[in-house]
This record gives sequence, structure tokens and C-alpha cells, in this order.
Amino acid sequence: MSGSMSAKEGTRFSWSPASVKIAPGGSVTFSWGGGAVHDVSVPSIGFTSGAATTEGSYTATFPSEGEYSVLCVIHPDMRGRVTVQ
Repeated sequence: MSGSMSAKEGTRFSWSPASVKIAPGGSVTFSWGGGAVHDVSVPSIGFTSGAATTEGSYTATFPSEGEYSVLCVIHPDMRGRVTVQ
């Protein structure tokens, strides 16, 4: 099982959807475009997209059950969650 989250731009940046559920070993693709600079980080599994860009698509694999926070380092209020169960 896999999922996806996209950067939502407007008056406030956010991930859309704000949370996804996947099975252990599943992956989530994070993507954005549209001019604003973003990155993505999931600290608890050591995942980062690296340098911020105006367009990007990155996939992270989540090996075990749990709740994982998703961050855009550049926009501290831009948070999401991946639930693996």
C-alpha cells in the first residue's frame, strides 16, 4: 500500500492530504511545484529531500508500524503525518 502528499499553496502552506495511512513497508511520494520553495523531511526514519527546490517529487519508504511526522524545514507550520499500520 502506498500514498501521496502534495504541497498545497495559498495563504498558508500545508500538505494535502494532511495525513495518510499505509501498510508497513509501504511508501509515500511527496511532491510540489508552482513556484514556492519546499523540501520534505521525515526525521524519525532519516529521510530528507535535501536542498529546497521549486519543484520536486520524492518517495520515502516506511518499514515499520508507527506515527511519523512529515516536515517542510523551510515552512515550520507545514506538517503532515504518515500512519503505518
